[in-house]
Amino acid sequence: MAVQETIRADGVAPGKAMPAWAAAGVYLLVAIISLGYGFQYLFQGDAHEPYFHWVTLPFVAVMLSLSGFALSAWPSSGKFAPPGPVLGTMLMSISFLMTVFFYSSDLAPVPWPLVAGAVLAIAWYCHHRWGSRGSTLAFLACAFVLYAVMIARVPHNVGANMLEIIEAASHSFLAGETPYRYYEPIAKQPFGYSPGLWLPYSVFVGLGLDVRILNLICFLLIVLVFEKGLRHQGDGAGALSLTLYPFLLSPPVAQMIRHGHVWPYWIVLLLAMLMLLRQRYWVAAVFLGLALASRPPALFVVGPLAAWLYWQVGWRRTLRYAAISLLAYGAVVMPFALWTGKNFWVYSYLALGKLEVVLPQISVASWLEMVGLAGQLKFFQLSIVVFWTAAVFLRKKSGIDWFLFTAGIAYVWLVMFNAYVLRYVYFPGLFLMLMGLSIRLGHSDSAEMKVQQMRPAANTVM
Repeated sequence: MAVQETIRADGVAPGKAMPAWAAAGVYLLVAIISLGYGFQYLFQGDAHEPYFHWVTLPFVAVMLSLSGFALSAWPSSGKFAPPGPVLGTMLMSISFLMTVFFYSSDLAPVPWPLVAGAVLAIAWYCHHRWGSRGSTLAFLACAFVLYAVMIARVPHNVGANMLEIIEAASHSFLAGETPYRYYEPIAKQPFGYSPGLWLPYSVFVGLGLDVRILNLICFLLIVLVFEKGLRHQGDGAGALSLTLYPFLLSPPVAQMIRHGHVWPYWIVLLLAMLMLLRQRYWVAAVFLGLALASRPPALFVVGPLAAWLYWQVGWRRTLRYAAISLLAYGAVVMPFALWTGKNFWVYSYLALGKLEVVLPQISVASWLEMVGLAGQLKFFQLSIVVFWTAAVFLRKKSGIDWFLFTAGIAYVWLVMFNAYVLRYVYFPGLFLMLMGLSIRLGHSDSAEMKVQQMRPAANTVM
Protein backbone atom coordinates (compact mmCIF):
# COMPACT_ATOMS: atom_id res chain seq x y z
CA MET A 1 0.00 0.00 0.00
CA ALA A 2 2.70 2.43 -1.06
CA VAL A 3 1.92 6.12 -1.24
CA GLN A 4 2.32 7.62 -4.67
CA GLU A 5 3.01 11.34 -4.61
CA THR A 6 4.64 13.94 -6.78
CA ILE A 7 6.92 16.54 -5.23
CA ARG A 8 7.56 19.78 -7.05
CA ALA A 9 11.08 21.03 -7.68
CA ASP A 10 10.87 23.29 -4.64
CA GLY A 11 10.12 20.29 -2.43
CA VAL A 12 6.48 21.21 -1.85
CA ALA A 13 3.87 18.52 -2.35
CA PRO A 14 0.83 19.27 -4.53
CA GLY A 15 -2.11 20.90 -2.83
CA LYS A 16 -4.37 17.85 -3.15
CA ALA A 17 -2.06 15.91 -0.83
CA MET A 18 -1.82 18.58 1.84
CA PRO A 19 -3.02 17.44 5.27
CA ALA A 20 -4.61 20.87 5.64
CA TRP A 21 -7.40 19.61 3.41
CA ALA A 22 -7.85 16.65 5.74
CA ALA A 23 -8.01 19.08 8.68
CA ALA A 24 -10.83 20.89 6.89
CA GLY A 25 -12.53 17.52 6.40
CA VAL A 26 -12.33 16.68 10.08
CA TYR A 27 -13.74 20.11 10.86
CA LEU A 28 -16.68 19.29 8.58
CA LEU A 29 -17.37 16.28 10.82
CA VAL A 30 -17.27 18.57 13.87
CA ALA A 31 -19.59 21.06 12.13
CA ILE A 32 -22.07 18.31 11.17
CA ILE A 33 -22.16 17.07 14.77
CA SER A 34 -22.49 20.65 16.06
CA LEU A 35 -25.34 21.61 13.75
CA GLY A 36 -26.99 18.19 13.71
CA TYR A 37 -27.33 17.96 17.48
CA GLY A 38 -27.81 21.71 17.84
CA PHE A 39 -31.03 21.66 15.83
CA GLN A 40 -32.26 18.20 16.83
CA TYR A 41 -34.92 19.58 19.19
CA LEU A 42 -36.69 21.18 16.24
CA PHE A 43 -37.40 17.66 14.97
CA GLN A 44 -39.05 15.71 17.75
CA GLY A 45 -41.59 12.93 17.64
CA ASP A 46 -41.93 11.08 14.35
CA ALA A 47 -39.53 13.49 12.62
CA HIS A 48 -36.65 12.79 15.02
CA GLU A 49 -35.39 9.55 13.51
CA PRO A 50 -35.65 10.58 9.83
CA TYR A 51 -33.86 13.80 10.74
CA PHE A 52 -30.79 11.94 11.97
CA HIS A 53 -30.93 9.59 9.00
CA TRP A 54 -30.44 12.55 6.67
CA VAL A 55 -27.79 14.17 8.87
CA THR A 56 -25.83 10.91 8.76
CA LEU A 57 -25.43 11.06 4.96
CA PRO A 58 -23.00 14.02 4.77
CA PHE A 59 -21.14 12.60 7.77
CA VAL A 60 -20.59 9.31 5.91
CA ALA A 61 -19.58 11.18 2.75
CA VAL A 62 -16.87 13.13 4.59
CA MET A 63 -15.65 9.96 6.32
CA LEU A 64 -15.30 8.20 2.97
CA SER A 65 -13.25 11.11 1.66
CA LEU A 66 -10.99 11.15 4.74
CA SER A 67 -10.57 7.37 4.55
CA GLY A 68 -9.48 7.63 0.93
CA PHE A 69 -7.00 10.34 1.88
CA ALA A 70 -5.52 8.14 4.61
CA LEU A 71 -5.20 5.13 2.34
CA SER A 72 -3.87 6.71 -0.85
CA ALA A 73 -2.91 10.37 -0.53
CA TRP A 74 -1.29 10.82 2.89
CA PRO A 75 2.20 12.23 2.21
CA SER A 76 5.17 10.30 3.55
CA SER A 77 7.79 12.94 2.82
CA GLY A 78 8.34 16.39 1.41
CA LYS A 79 7.71 19.89 2.66
CA PHE A 80 4.18 21.21 2.65
CA ALA A 81 3.31 24.83 2.22
CA PRO A 82 1.03 25.75 5.15
CA PRO A 83 -2.36 27.28 4.39
CA GLY A 84 -2.97 30.94 5.04
CA PRO A 85 -3.13 31.68 8.77
CA VAL A 86 -6.54 33.31 8.30
CA LEU A 87 -8.21 29.93 7.69
CA GLY A 88 -7.58 28.67 11.21
CA THR A 89 -8.92 31.85 12.81
CA MET A 90 -12.01 31.61 10.58
CA LEU A 91 -12.69 28.03 11.71
CA MET A 92 -12.26 29.00 15.36
CA SER A 93 -14.62 31.94 14.84
CA ILE A 94 -17.30 29.72 13.32
CA SER A 95 -17.04 27.25 16.20
CA PHE A 96 -17.30 29.97 18.84
CA LEU A 97 -20.29 31.55 17.07
CA MET A 98 -22.12 28.22 17.05
CA THR A 99 -21.35 27.65 20.73
CA VAL A 100 -22.64 30.99 21.99
CA PHE A 101 -25.68 30.68 19.70
CA PHE A 102 -26.72 27.21 20.87
CA TYR A 103 -25.97 28.02 24.52
CA SER A 104 -27.29 31.57 24.52
CA SER A 105 -29.61 30.72 27.43
CA ASP A 106 -26.55 30.25 29.63
CA LEU A 107 -25.52 33.84 28.89
CA ALA A 108 -28.89 35.52 29.47
CA PRO A 109 -29.65 38.31 30.08
CA VAL A 110 -26.49 39.23 28.14
CA PRO A 111 -27.34 38.94 24.40
CA TRP A 112 -25.28 36.25 22.69
CA PRO A 113 -24.44 38.48 19.67
CA LEU A 114 -22.78 40.92 22.08
CA VAL A 115 -20.63 38.15 23.59
CA ALA A 116 -19.77 36.71 20.18
CA GLY A 117 -18.95 40.12 18.72
CA ALA A 118 -16.68 41.08 21.60
CA VAL A 119 -14.77 37.79 21.59
CA LEU A 120 -14.35 37.74 17.81
CA ALA A 121 -13.14 41.33 17.83
CA ILE A 122 -10.51 40.48 20.47
CA ALA A 123 -9.43 37.32 18.64
CA TRP A 124 -9.08 38.98 15.26
CA TYR A 125 -7.18 41.89 16.76
CA CYS A 126 -4.78 39.41 18.37
CA HIS A 127 -4.51 37.61 15.04
CA HIS A 128 -3.62 40.89 13.34
CA ARG A 129 -0.95 41.67 15.93
CA TRP A 130 0.54 38.25 16.67
CA GLY A 131 -0.77 35.86 14.03
CA SER A 132 -2.15 32.41 14.79
CA ARG A 133 -0.55 32.32 18.23
CA GLY A 134 -2.44 35.46 19.23
CA SER A 135 -5.83 34.24 18.00
CA THR A 136 -5.49 30.77 19.52
CA LEU A 137 -4.57 32.18 22.93
CA ALA A 138 -7.40 34.72 22.76
CA PHE A 139 -9.98 32.10 21.88
CA LEU A 140 -8.61 29.71 24.50
CA ALA A 141 -8.88 32.31 27.27
CA CYS A 142 -12.37 33.39 26.23
CA ALA A 143 -13.60 29.81 25.91
CA PHE A 144 -12.27 28.92 29.34
CA VAL A 145 -14.12 31.89 30.85
CA LEU A 146 -17.29 30.94 28.95
CA TYR A 147 -17.12 27.33 30.13
CA ALA A 148 -16.50 28.43 33.71
CA VAL A 149 -19.57 30.69 33.51
CA MET A 150 -21.62 27.77 32.19
CA ILE A 151 -20.56 25.60 35.12
CA ALA A 152 -21.35 28.35 37.61
CA ARG A 153 -24.80 29.05 36.17
CA VAL A 154 -26.09 25.65 35.02
CA PRO A 155 -26.48 22.64 37.36
CA HIS A 156 -24.99 19.50 35.85
CA ASN A 157 -28.17 17.48 36.42
CA VAL A 158 -30.25 19.73 34.14
CA GLY A 159 -30.62 17.76 30.92
CA ALA A 160 -28.30 14.87 31.81
CA ASN A 161 -27.78 12.45 34.70
CA MET A 162 -24.26 11.20 33.91
CA LEU A 163 -22.43 13.22 36.54
CA GLU A 164 -25.31 12.91 38.98
CA ILE A 165 -25.09 9.13 39.05
CA ILE A 166 -21.28 9.32 39.30
CA GLU A 167 -21.71 11.53 42.36
CA ALA A 168 -24.12 9.03 43.91
CA ALA A 169 -21.73 6.14 43.20
CA SER A 170 -18.81 8.15 44.60
CA HIS A 171 -20.70 8.79 47.83
CA SER A 172 -21.36 5.05 48.13
CA PHE A 173 -17.71 4.28 47.44
CA LEU A 174 -16.45 6.84 49.97
CA ALA A 175 -18.85 5.38 52.54
CA GLY A 176 -17.40 1.90 52.01
CA GLU A 177 -20.41 0.61 50.09
CA THR A 178 -20.46 -1.00 46.67
CA PRO A 179 -20.95 1.62 43.95
CA TYR A 180 -22.23 -0.94 41.43
CA ARG A 181 -25.95 -0.98 42.07
CA TYR A 182 -29.14 0.88 41.12
CA TYR A 183 -29.54 4.57 41.94
CA GLU A 184 -33.20 5.33 41.55
CA PRO A 185 -34.72 7.73 40.71
CA ILE A 186 -31.54 9.11 39.06
CA ALA A 187 -31.52 6.37 36.43
CA LYS A 188 -33.47 3.24 35.58
CA GLN A 189 -30.29 1.39 34.61
CA PRO A 190 -27.72 0.21 37.15
CA PHE A 191 -24.47 2.10 37.55
CA GLY A 192 -22.06 0.59 35.02
CA TYR A 193 -19.20 3.02 34.44
CA SER A 194 -15.69 1.57 34.58
CA PRO A 195 -13.57 2.57 37.61
CA GLY A 196 -11.02 4.52 35.60
CA LEU A 197 -13.79 6.82 34.42
CA TRP A 198 -15.51 7.74 37.68
CA LEU A 199 -12.76 7.39 40.30
CA PRO A 200 -11.13 10.75 39.41
CA TYR A 201 -14.49 12.45 39.99
CA SER A 202 -14.79 10.85 43.43
CA VAL A 203 -11.88 13.04 44.61
CA PHE A 204 -13.92 16.16 43.93
CA VAL A 205 -17.01 14.58 45.46
CA GLY A 206 -15.04 13.89 48.63
CA LEU A 207 -13.82 17.49 48.70
CA GLY A 208 -17.34 18.83 48.24
CA LEU A 209 -16.46 20.56 44.96
CA ASP A 210 -18.33 20.75 41.68
CA VAL A 211 -17.15 17.66 39.81
CA ARG A 212 -17.07 19.65 36.57
CA ILE A 213 -13.92 21.34 37.79
CA LEU A 214 -12.24 18.12 36.68
CA ASN A 215 -13.67 18.71 33.20
CA LEU A 216 -12.02 22.12 33.07
CA ILE A 217 -8.73 20.66 34.29
CA CYS A 218 -8.88 17.94 31.62
CA PHE A 219 -9.73 20.59 29.03
CA LEU A 220 -6.50 22.40 29.88
CA LEU A 221 -4.53 19.14 29.96
CA ILE A 222 -5.67 18.37 26.42
CA VAL A 223 -4.40 21.78 25.36
CA LEU A 224 -1.04 21.03 27.00
CA VAL A 225 -0.80 17.64 25.27
CA PHE A 226 -1.25 19.27 21.88
CA GLU A 227 0.68 22.47 22.57
CA LYS A 228 3.68 21.16 24.50
CA GLY A 229 3.61 17.41 24.07
CA LEU A 230 3.67 17.28 20.27
CA ARG A 231 6.79 19.47 20.06
CA HIS A 232 5.95 21.22 16.82
CA GLN A 233 8.92 22.14 14.66
CA GLY A 234 7.12 24.42 12.23
CA ASP A 235 4.13 26.71 12.67
CA GLY A 236 2.62 24.89 15.62
CA ALA A 237 0.09 27.60 16.39
CA GLY A 238 -1.06 27.63 12.78
CA ALA A 239 -1.44 23.84 12.79
CA LEU A 240 -3.46 23.84 16.00
CA SER A 241 -5.68 26.68 14.77
CA LEU A 242 -6.74 24.28 12.00
CA THR A 243 -7.03 21.16 14.12
CA LEU A 244 -7.43 21.27 17.90
CA TYR A 245 -8.90 24.67 18.68
CA PRO A 246 -11.86 24.68 16.26
CA PHE A 247 -12.90 21.42 17.93
CA LEU A 248 -12.39 22.62 21.52
CA LEU A 249 -14.45 25.73 20.79
CA SER A 250 -17.36 23.79 19.28
CA PRO A 251 -20.82 23.25 20.85
CA PRO A 252 -20.35 19.48 21.47
CA VAL A 253 -17.30 20.17 23.65
CA ALA A 254 -19.21 22.88 25.52
CA GLN A 255 -21.95 20.33 26.14
CA MET A 256 -19.43 17.91 27.61
CA ILE A 257 -17.97 20.62 29.85
CA ARG A 258 -21.46 21.17 31.28
CA HIS A 259 -22.62 17.56 31.57
CA GLY A 260 -19.79 15.28 30.43
CA HIS A 261 -18.27 12.41 32.36
CA VAL A 262 -15.70 10.94 29.95
CA TRP A 263 -12.89 13.49 30.18
CA PRO A 264 -10.55 11.19 32.18
CA TYR A 265 -10.84 8.61 29.40
CA TRP A 266 -9.90 11.14 26.75
CA ILE A 267 -6.87 12.24 28.74
CA VAL A 268 -5.37 8.79 29.30
CA LEU A 269 -6.00 7.78 25.68
CA LEU A 270 -4.28 10.91 24.37
CA LEU A 271 -1.40 10.43 26.82
CA ALA A 272 -0.97 6.89 25.51
CA MET A 273 -0.67 8.23 21.97
CA LEU A 274 1.69 10.99 23.10
CA MET A 275 3.98 8.39 24.66
CA LEU A 276 4.00 6.53 21.35
CA LEU A 277 5.22 9.71 19.70
CA ARG A 278 7.97 9.97 22.33
CA GLN A 279 8.85 6.26 21.80
CA ARG A 280 8.19 5.57 25.48
CA TYR A 281 6.25 2.46 24.63
CA TRP A 282 5.99 0.93 28.09
CA VAL A 283 4.52 4.17 29.45
CA ALA A 284 2.12 4.21 26.50
CA ALA A 285 1.12 0.66 27.41
CA VAL A 286 0.30 1.75 30.97
CA PHE A 287 -1.89 4.61 29.75
CA LEU A 288 -3.61 2.33 27.25
CA GLY A 289 -4.42 -0.04 30.11
CA LEU A 290 -5.89 2.88 32.05
CA ALA A 291 -7.93 3.82 28.97
CA LEU A 292 -9.28 0.27 28.79
CA ALA A 293 -10.15 0.52 32.49
CA SER A 294 -12.06 3.73 31.73
CA ARG A 295 -14.13 2.95 28.64
CA PRO A 296 -14.55 -0.32 26.67
CA PRO A 297 -14.39 1.52 23.29
CA ALA A 298 -10.65 1.94 23.91
CA LEU A 299 -10.52 -1.52 22.32
CA PHE A 300 -11.23 0.21 19.00
CA VAL A 301 -7.57 1.24 18.68
CA VAL A 302 -6.02 -2.05 19.78
CA GLY A 303 -5.98 -3.78 16.37
CA PRO A 304 -4.33 -0.95 14.38
CA LEU A 305 -2.00 -0.24 17.30
CA ALA A 306 -0.78 -3.84 17.44
CA ALA A 307 -0.10 -3.80 13.69
CA TRP A 308 1.79 -0.52 13.93
CA LEU A 309 3.84 -1.60 16.94
CA TYR A 310 4.85 -4.79 15.17
CA TRP A 311 6.72 -2.79 12.54
CA GLN A 312 8.34 -0.60 15.21
CA VAL A 313 9.50 -3.16 17.78
CA GLY A 314 8.48 -6.64 16.57
CA TRP A 315 5.93 -9.12 17.90
CA ARG A 316 7.88 -10.08 21.00
CA ARG A 317 8.00 -6.57 22.42
CA THR A 318 4.47 -5.89 21.21
CA LEU A 319 3.26 -8.79 23.32
CA ARG A 320 5.24 -7.48 26.29
CA TYR A 321 3.59 -4.09 25.98
CA ALA A 322 0.20 -5.81 25.70
CA ALA A 323 0.96 -7.59 28.97
CA ILE A 324 1.79 -4.24 30.61
CA SER A 325 -1.55 -2.84 29.39
CA LEU A 326 -3.38 -5.82 30.86
CA LEU A 327 -1.60 -5.39 34.18
CA ALA A 328 -2.49 -1.70 34.31
CA TYR A 329 -6.09 -2.54 33.41
CA GLY A 330 -6.25 -5.25 36.06
CA ALA A 331 -4.75 -3.02 38.74
CA VAL A 332 -7.72 -0.67 38.37
CA VAL A 333 -10.51 -3.09 37.60
CA MET A 334 -9.82 -6.24 39.63
CA PRO A 335 -10.17 -4.69 43.11
CA PHE A 336 -13.72 -3.64 42.22
CA ALA A 337 -14.47 -6.96 40.54
CA LEU A 338 -13.36 -8.86 43.65
CA TRP A 339 -15.16 -6.47 45.99
CA THR A 340 -18.51 -6.14 44.24
CA GLY A 341 -18.73 -9.62 42.73
CA LYS A 342 -20.70 -10.44 39.61
CA ASN A 343 -22.54 -7.12 39.61
CA PHE A 344 -19.40 -5.41 38.37
CA TRP A 345 -19.12 -7.57 35.25
CA VAL A 346 -22.87 -7.68 34.62
CA TYR A 347 -23.37 -3.95 34.89
CA SER A 348 -20.10 -2.78 33.31
CA TYR A 349 -19.64 -5.18 30.40
CA LEU A 350 -22.29 -7.85 29.89
CA ALA A 351 -25.22 -5.44 29.81
CA LEU A 352 -23.37 -3.18 27.39
CA GLY A 353 -22.51 -6.11 25.14
CA LYS A 354 -26.16 -7.16 24.97
CA LEU A 355 -27.39 -3.68 24.07
CA GLU A 356 -29.57 -4.05 20.98
CA VAL A 357 -31.57 -0.83 20.96
CA VAL A 358 -30.23 1.38 18.18
CA LEU A 359 -30.48 5.04 19.10
CA PRO A 360 -31.68 7.53 16.47
CA GLN A 361 -28.42 9.44 16.20
CA ILE A 362 -25.76 10.24 13.60
CA SER A 363 -24.86 6.63 12.81
CA VAL A 364 -24.89 4.01 10.10
CA ALA A 365 -26.41 1.60 12.61
CA SER A 366 -29.73 3.47 12.47
CA TRP A 367 -29.81 3.05 8.68
CA LEU A 368 -29.06 -0.67 9.03
CA GLU A 369 -31.86 -1.02 11.57
CA MET A 370 -34.23 0.64 9.12
CA VAL A 371 -33.45 -1.99 6.46
CA GLY A 372 -33.50 -4.90 8.92
CA LEU A 373 -29.74 -5.45 9.30
CA ALA A 374 -29.26 -4.29 12.89
CA GLY A 375 -28.44 -7.85 13.89
CA GLN A 376 -25.31 -7.72 11.72
CA LEU A 377 -23.66 -4.77 13.50
CA LYS A 378 -21.03 -6.93 15.22
CA PHE A 379 -20.08 -8.47 11.87
CA PHE A 380 -19.64 -5.03 10.31
CA GLN A 381 -17.56 -3.84 13.26
CA LEU A 382 -15.33 -6.91 13.08
CA SER A 383 -14.86 -6.29 9.36
CA ILE A 384 -13.85 -2.69 10.07
CA VAL A 385 -11.29 -3.80 12.65
CA VAL A 386 -9.79 -6.35 10.24
CA PHE A 387 -9.70 -3.87 7.35
CA TRP A 388 -7.98 -1.02 9.18
CA THR A 389 -5.62 -3.35 11.03
CA ALA A 390 -4.60 -4.81 7.68
CA ALA A 391 -4.21 -1.30 6.24
CA VAL A 392 -1.77 -0.38 9.01
CA PHE A 393 0.07 -3.71 8.70
CA LEU A 394 0.50 -3.45 4.93
CA ARG A 395 1.81 0.09 5.16
CA LYS A 396 4.74 -1.26 7.21
CA LYS A 397 7.09 1.44 8.55
CA SER A 398 4.60 4.30 8.73
CA GLY A 399 5.00 7.53 10.63
CA ILE A 400 3.23 8.16 13.90
CA ASP A 401 1.25 10.98 12.26
CA TRP A 402 -0.34 8.66 9.70
CA PHE A 403 -0.98 5.96 12.31
CA LEU A 404 -2.82 8.36 14.66
CA PHE A 405 -4.95 9.71 11.83
CA THR A 406 -5.75 6.18 10.64
CA ALA A 407 -6.52 4.94 14.15
CA GLY A 408 -8.93 7.86 14.54
CA ILE A 409 -10.58 7.00 11.22
CA ALA A 410 -11.04 3.39 12.35
CA TYR A 411 -12.44 4.53 15.71
CA VAL A 412 -15.06 6.79 14.10
CA TRP A 413 -16.14 4.07 11.66
CA LEU A 414 -16.57 1.61 14.53
CA VAL A 415 -18.70 4.12 16.43
CA MET A 416 -20.86 4.64 13.35
CA PHE A 417 -21.70 0.93 13.35
CA ASN A 418 -22.30 0.77 17.10
CA ALA A 419 -25.77 0.34 18.54
CA TYR A 420 -25.15 2.91 21.28
CA VAL A 421 -24.11 6.22 19.74
CA LEU A 422 -24.14 9.67 21.29
CA ARG A 423 -22.22 12.69 20.08
CA TYR A 424 -19.40 12.39 22.61
CA VAL A 425 -18.69 8.76 21.64
CA TYR A 426 -17.10 10.09 18.44
CA PHE A 427 -14.72 12.42 20.27
CA PRO A 428 -11.78 10.05 20.94
CA GLY A 429 -11.59 9.22 17.24
CA LEU A 430 -11.72 12.89 16.32
CA PHE A 431 -9.00 13.69 18.85
CA LEU A 432 -6.75 10.99 17.37
CA MET A 433 -7.29 12.28 13.85
CA LEU A 434 -6.56 15.83 14.95
CA MET A 435 -3.43 14.72 16.80
CA GLY A 436 -2.07 13.05 13.68
CA LEU A 437 -2.86 16.10 11.57
CA SER A 438 -1.34 18.44 14.14
CA ILE A 439 1.93 16.48 14.05
CA ARG A 440 1.92 16.39 10.24
CA LEU A 441 1.17 20.10 9.83
CA GLY A 442 3.47 21.14 12.67
CA HIS A 443 6.56 19.48 11.23
CA SER A 444 8.29 20.80 8.13
CA ASP A 445 9.40 17.38 6.91
CA SER A 446 7.71 14.12 7.83
CA ALA A 447 10.62 12.10 6.47
CA GLU A 448 12.89 13.51 9.16
CA MET A 449 10.26 12.76 11.79
CA LYS A 450 9.93 9.21 10.48
CA VAL A 451 13.67 8.63 10.70
CA GLN A 452 13.68 9.88 14.27
CA GLN A 453 10.81 7.56 15.10
CA MET A 454 12.59 4.53 13.64
CA ARG A 455 15.79 5.22 15.56
CA PRO A 456 16.05 2.77 18.49
CA ALA A 457 15.16 4.28 21.84
CA ALA A 458 16.74 3.08 25.08
CA ASN A 459 13.45 2.75 26.91
CA THR A 460 11.91 0.41 24.32
CA VAL A 461 14.02 -2.47 25.60
CA MET A 462 12.53 -4.34 28.50
